[in-house]
Amino acid sequence: MKNAPTIAIVSSITFYKQVIGIKDQLKKLGFNPIVPKLALLMEQTGDFNLKSHLSTFYSGNFIKGKTKAIRDHFDEIASADCVLVINLKKHGKEGYIGPNVLMEMGLAFYLKKTIFIWKNISPGNSFSDEISAMEPIFIQQKLTKLSQFFKKTR
Repeated sequence: MKNAPTIAIVSSITFYKQVIGIKDQLKKLGFNPIVPKLALLMEQTGDFNLKSHLSTFYSGNFIKGKTKAIRDHFDEIASADCVLVINLKKHGKEGYIGPNVLMEMGLAFYLKKTIFIWKNISPGNSFSDEISAMEPIFIQQKLTKLSQFFKKTR
């Protein structure tokens, strides 16, 4: 793909193992995927347990570390062409989108980035009106829909 689009992947930390697999699939399709730095660290170590990384990644201060992680990923979202939200099952809810991902989506929306969502959001999601207002494109777990979208727009 000419001038490979950059896609910032956003998700709950719980889904980072799956995010790495999706990142690799996007690369094979010719995209330039960006994932959070913690997801890359987890990939490098092969350890996707958040507790294992609390002292190293967050330097022993979870809140300050989380602040830095949010700012870093906001910068990555700002540099990307679009955002892909990975929303799997969490807390017994299919298509889970939590508050941090909603913030990232809000930033992408404000910056006029196209927002793609992996699959339908969970019924009764307390943010469903806000998510709908951002006019996301649901790709139903089909990364080829991203290729189709960019062929039409480039």
